[in-house]
Amino acid sequence: MAEPIANLSEAGLIQALEVVYNPRSKNETRQEATIFLDQAKQSPEALTHGYLLASDSSRPAVLRHYGMSMMLFYLKHVYTGGNEQELKGYVLNLTESLLENDPSFLKNKVVQIWTEVAKRIWGQGWDNMDEQLVNLWRSTLSHKEFVLLALEQLSEDIFSREDYVAALRSDLGSSFARICVTEAVMKDHYLPVQDAPLLRSGKEGWLQRICLGLNAFLEQHSQQPQDAQIQACIVRSLGVIQSFCVWISPQAIITSRCVEMIGSAFASGDTAMRMAAMDAFISIFNRNRVNIETAEMEKIIGPIFNQGSLQLLHEAYGWAKTAGAEEDDEKYSFAKKLSEVLASLGVLVEINPDVVEKTGNLPLFFSLLLEITTHPSLLVSLPVLDVWLRLLRSRTPQFTNIINESMGALLELCTSRALKFDSLSEDSGNATVAFLASDCDTVAQRELILGQYRTACVHTIEIVVRRVPLDAMKHILDEAATFFHSLSSRPFSRETYSKPSPESLQADTHFTAIEAGSRGCLKWLATHVEANNDSMNQAVDAKGANIEIAFGQWCDTALTIPIQDPDISRKMIAQIVSLTSKVLSRYPQTALTILDRLLDIRGDKNPSSQSFKDATKELLETCAFGAQRLATTFADTFLGIYDQLESRIQQILNVEGADLQTRWMPFMLMIIHRASNLDAETRTEKLRRMIQPVKEAWESPALHTALTDYSSFCNYLGWDRLPDFLHQNNFYSTQEWSEKSLGEDGLRLQQDLLDRNDQIPIKMTKALLHATTEKLEEGSPIFEIACTVWGEIMPVILPNLLKMLSYATSFHSNDRWTSFPGEIQAIVRRILTDRFWQNGISAESRDAFVSKVNNTKTTFEGFGSTVRRTVRQIRTGACDLLMFFSKLGDVFYGIPELAPPLSQALYEGAASLSAHHFAVLITFSSNMIKGCPTPLRAQFLPPILANLFQQLKFKVDTEWDVLNRRTEEGSADDNLDDEMKNQSILRSMTYNGCYLLFTLTNADLYKGEDPTPLSLITTDVSILEPVLTFTASALRVRDFHSVKSTCVILHDRIIPLFRDPGAVHDYICNDLLKAAISSIHEPYFVDLQKDLASLIVQIITLDSDIAGNVIASLPGLSSQPLKVHTALERVRTSGNEKIGRALVLELLEHLRGVSIHEMGRIGGPKKSRNQARLLQQFDMQAEPTAVQIERGGSPGLEGVADLLQ
Repeated sequence: MAEPIANLSEAGLIQALEVVYNPRSKNETRQEATIFLDQAKQSPEALTHGYLLASDSSRPAVLRHYGMSMMLFYLKHVYTGGNEQELKGYVLNLTESLLENDPSFLKNKVVQIWTEVAKRIWGQGWDNMDEQLVNLWRSTLSHKEFVLLALEQLSEDIFSREDYVAALRSDLGSSFARICVTEAVMKDHYLPVQDAPLLRSGKEGWLQRICLGLNAFLEQHSQQPQDAQIQACIVRSLGVIQSFCVWISPQAIITSRCVEMIGSAFASGDTAMRMAAMDAFISIFNRNRVNIETAEMEKIIGPIFNQGSLQLLHEAYGWAKTAGAEEDDEKYSFAKKLSEVLASLGVLVEINPDVVEKTGNLPLFFSLLLEITTHPSLLVSLPVLDVWLRLLRSRTPQFTNIINESMGALLELCTSRALKFDSLSEDSGNATVAFLASDCDTVAQRELILGQYRTACVHTIEIVVRRVPLDAMKHILDEAATFFHSLSSRPFSRETYSKPSPESLQADTHFTAIEAGSRGCLKWLATHVEANNDSMNQAVDAKGANIEIAFGQWCDTALTIPIQDPDISRKMIAQIVSLTSKVLSRYPQTALTILDRLLDIRGDKNPSSQSFKDATKELLETCAFGAQRLATTFADTFLGIYDQLESRIQQILNVEGADLQTRWMPFMLMIIHRASNLDAETRTEKLRRMIQPVKEAWESPALHTALTDYSSFCNYLGWDRLPDFLHQNNFYSTQEWSEKSLGEDGLRLQQDLLDRNDQIPIKMTKALLHATTEKLEEGSPIFEIACTVWGEIMPVILPNLLKMLSYATSFHSNDRWTSFPGEIQAIVRRILTDRFWQNGISAESRDAFVSKVNNTKTTFEGFGSTVRRTVRQIRTGACDLLMFFSKLGDVFYGIPELAPPLSQALYEGAASLSAHHFAVLITFSSNMIKGCPTPLRAQFLPPILANLFQQLKFKVDTEWDVLNRRTEEGSADDNLDDEMKNQSILRSMTYNGCYLLFTLTNADLYKGEDPTPLSLITTDVSILEPVLTFTASALRVRDFHSVKSTCVILHDRIIPLFRDPGAVHDYICNDLLKAAISSIHEPYFVDLQKDLASLIVQIITLDSDIAGNVIASLPGLSSQPLKVHTALERVRTSGNEKIGRALVLELLEHLRGVSIHEMGRIGGPKKSRNQARLLQQFDMQAEPTAVQIERGGSPGLEGVADLLQ
């Protein structure tokens, strides 16, 4: 922090300012002048000099503005109390010095000074502020606008923002509220304060005074519609009303006739005034409704529901809806805002139906809601569609007729809008796509909107079907049948086929509707069975039987429709199987019919495109998976034709190839395992025989030799040939790998790598394990049998499996490649860099990415994907096997001394994995940790948790360090898409680690269990040390959710357990405190200042001595020990976290990167106007879901989130 200037002169300030603003000044001179001016703000004389510069209206505006900046700096960073009358005089004189033609930035600066002074001395030396504001209000329009600005700023600072000055004055909120309501409301709602000065002036209160003023402004506007100042006063008045109505009492809103005045502004104003009026409406209609009585609610919203008001809203929407995506931004913005207003009203209507029913205008209101729901813009439609969802869930009798009349239209709308709009190009002519392109600056925004809207559509279909299951479901199925029959007659070409086709996208809407409808039917059946009502149950059973008949007829019909598109056929098969398993479980004959169809499907050998071949392969695999799913429900039925099934499956393998064996063999095993008419001994013996080949594969001498060491393993898989091949084919000198085709030797090596990888018995073992563990009830007879047969061969599999996992992880380590030339090391690093598609980040669609990957299979890029695939399949396949073994409970977790070698295989060298591979490892670890039986936690978890968090801390530190360094050194030539992907993946990985710790330390999840993960963490130093060092690192990462969850973990769960002195106690009070202070110093963490300040308060309370030494050593505070000691003592004795937080923020004000209420969120790229509007309507800080990633070269291109399922 710069040292203040001791002897400051006005002439010196003026001279420095002239240098700064003179375009002819030299850079060095300008920099010196800038430093001088910054130092001048810290001078003890800054307030006086600033006032002298600011109050002289004859001076240039720039000079006056700097003077005001000096005053503001003094008030925020230097002023500690006293001189109340001087401050008051300065403020009043500054206000009086303002001229009518002064620029707005000067007026705004004076407003800031007024509010900063008011927060400090109003009621404590400045008792007549309200009277002076009233006097200004009675003056010119310019003064009225000044008053409105000041009141809005005070309201926001006191009630809406984390303002530490306001927080330290417990009387400020009550005092401000008293001057804003009428005298009658004040007497009814506020207790008298003993010995308090009378701070209010007049009987009206500011809300009523502003509403009356708004009415007068509107009258003036009707006579002088072009007067910009009058219009500005109207808009500003509505802004103040908006700010007040968030917190003010309902009675104050009623007595001021606030809603009527806002309505008048809406009716008589232009678009800007109408937009401001709608913002004011939203603040009223969205406020906390719990404590508002019905009578008050009726008076508040009643004026909106008279016929004239509703007709006005209809007309306003009719005017706005005509705007296209790029035609009239003013109209379109108005339509979105109006949708928000009506959505807020709709929620109020749903909560208080009696209030609106009395008006008799419910049908008029709901007709407007339905019309807005059909708007082609999803941002206009979605808020109102959410209201319809609430109404559909409601059983309020007042809505029955209206909902019944609207369900058909809603069902049609939501079915049609279940379309995957992101797969359509912007030039497709679709209006919704055009609006999305206009609204969204980034792919992430588009995906957010589409995801929310699609979810709303699916839920709407589900609830409509739940209300009228038979009629709605028949309608959905009839519409689907009509579409698919028409599809079968359309021309189709195998040679030009590509995914997704327009027909496939349209088919998806019907699949979505059927899936949602089936859930609605099942929920209807589940909720309509009465325990003691036989007649009711008979009626339900009858309707349930009719629903089952409808689904059965649909399945029969669908199986007979000749669909040539293999992708649509695949989805049809998957849905029919799902419906049969869930809805038609009492109809084994239907299951046999479907299974017969699955066994009949063959690949098309005619000439076709690569896309068609790939889609056909997926179809054949789906048939096998579908058979497995049917076997979970109909094993008894299938056992009767077991021999026939064996024969038919052998025919499939003969025609389609042995690759499908790993798909069909689990199906046969599931029949034996799950059929109830086999005794336990016979079942167990049959399963042993079926699994015996797996055991023999793991006992293979060749495999045992290959696993002797890392080098032997590489030789076994052909990885040892990679360096020579890469060198001989000039991979290093080739820039565009996707454009360079492989030669014959490359294609042979590529296939050899795949063939060798298939020799590893992981794939078949995983398929059979999945078949014997999927959806089994723990403790059931078939579960015990699975434990028996797998428990017998687990000792054979695990040692080899852990070696494979360790070697596959080591392949990523730079240490394994240091003996090779630098160019080979560079090629390997490039090969190990995944191609991936990420939802919300990648500019291209998923289908375009898949197509690009498929088209480069025989290129250098495709060869790199093959190498990555072989390595990844071993590592993730090993984790899959471990996860399936963990489902066997004690049989796995109870193996003596398993945890140390398991943790070594999983985590040793894991830091060399990429961020998204490490994120997958965290997800796997989380599931394995959660599955550990309580009695075995103390034996199994310590090595796992200790090694995991040790590697996680190292990974977080190194990856964020690299990312931050790249960001600082970035240039205009950098690939921003890649940078965004890397940041997103790293944030996801970090949050996965934080969320794992968040769940492990949540005591509510482990009530009654001993030991809990939290007790293990906090009592075992081998775990606690890496956990605490990880939290210190997590506090410093630039990810909102990670830091916030870490603050909760430390504040609520860990720190309270270490109040006594000791090493952990000292680490918390020193290292964790430093991390929190470092973060609060950076602008990126502006939205987390509240959380970080709360953590700092807790640490100070824990040990003010150690914390005091840390804080006293900070720049700017090391020379003020008394200030630090006084502040820390006040924090320690405050007994109130909010006050303590305010004291900490005040103490660290000069260190903070930015003030929350001054700057809002910063730290990233500036948002465009459209983006800012989006962020107001949708919460972009929602809990993150697993990042959806598609990688090149993986079978089926599954996302990372799917690898370990």
